[in-house]
Amino acid sequence: MKAASSIYKIAITAILTLPLLVSAAGIGVIYKDAVLNDPLLGQARKKLEIGKVQQDLAKAQIYPNVSANIAVTESDLDQDLKISNPFMNDGRSHQRAAMLSLSMPLYNFGIFSALKQAKINIHQKELEVEAAKQDLIIRVVSAYFETLAARDNLEFTLLEKKAIKRQLDQIKNRLELGQVAATGVYEAQARYDLMAASVTQAEETLANRFEALREITGKRYNSVGFLKDNCSFTATDLLTIKQWQKLSNENNPDLAAADKAIELAQENIQYCKTQAYPYLSLDSNVQRSNDSGYMAGTTTSGSLTISLSIPIYSGGKVSTSVREASKQFEMAKLIKEQGIRKVYRQINASYNGVNTSISRITALKQALASAKLAHEATASGYEFGTRTIVDVINAQTELHRAQLNLKQAKYSYILNRMLLKRAAGTITPKDINKLEGVISAEEQIN
Repeated sequence: MKAASSIYKIAITAILTLPLLVSAAGIGVIYKDAVLNDPLLGQARKKLEIGKVQQDLAKAQIYPNVSANIAVTESDLDQDLKISNPFMNDGRSHQRAAMLSLSMPLYNFGIFSALKQAKINIHQKELEVEAAKQDLIIRVVSAYFETLAARDNLEFTLLEKKAIKRQLDQIKNRLELGQVAATGVYEAQARYDLMAASVTQAEETLANRFEALREITGKRYNSVGFLKDNCSFTATDLLTIKQWQKLSNENNPDLAAADKAIELAQENIQYCKTQAYPYLSLDSNVQRSNDSGYMAGTTTSGSLTISLSIPIYSGGKVSTSVREASKQFEMAKLIKEQGIRKVYRQINASYNGVNTSISRITALKQALASAKLAHEATASGYEFGTRTIVDVINAQTELHRAQLNLKQAKYSYILNRMLLKRAAGTITPKDINKLEGVISAEEQIN
């Protein structure tokens, strides 16, 4: 029994040292890399920056526009007339003129409506950034634990391949002794070849999982940590599904962003209506000119104009744009309703997933304990000659499968917990810190 346990530990150690001998990448480190390098989060932040620039552009429509013009004119006059003009002298004359102009809106409701839309848009983009941050946590957790699951599956297939190889070798020895037919060898060889293919597939899956981490962070990792055995797997904080739904209505950034989209669409209706409103504008200028010619002297002039513009008919453009904006408003409300239903579905699925995972963990712990006892009994029987090596290998395979299934159930519990908090909008980087506390660089083998 002790010999079999030692062989098992040695096999696990050998498998874990197959990758490069580097320290395991913790989920906290990967999350920090993702915050700095994730393109999706970066896009959300850039959209917010663009929204702020658009607000500045909207503000610019309120402020006065000031311009200056300077002109210099030089002319020559050569009179060759029978009757000359006594007021015009032959020769060269210079004229210099400068004008300062100012124009600004006095009343234009459309400008203020556009500014209000820009402010609403910024609030929406801020909520979208928060949603992107929460999504990033989920993507990191999902990719990390999928990598753990792929690594565990590779370990299992390698151990099973090794066990089948031992069976194959034993059957070949028995064939040489004439104790079995060649058919038994062919069957064992087929099982071994299939398992070799499974190992190749598991290696590819693990490589793809590491690539998924690189896609998020822009960095490559060679290994990941191990979930500690002392993790607590409890119910969903004693909250009901309706309570989780209430939390989502209050905190989910996607739903809040959808509310802002509705508000923005509603304000756009008002903006379209303002295109038919009268508007006042002010235009003024001051001009000063200096002439050295026949009308030599300096002239200063100025003007101040207040204009009232009243749109009368634009070919139905305003009414059509209002109808279009109204349809967009209705669509925004439907998008919000779709978002609510999606969040509620996620809450229900994650809530049920957590509770199902707890039940599976409890059952699989018992199954693992039974598999350990069966393996120990089979190993003991082999030492006394009542069991064959094939029996030992089969019992060992069942033990490995029970361990694998238990790990997968634990990963499912953690992911569903995180998905539930994401749907409620309460997930934060602190949840990553908590996960960091239950992940170790080395596996704990009991």
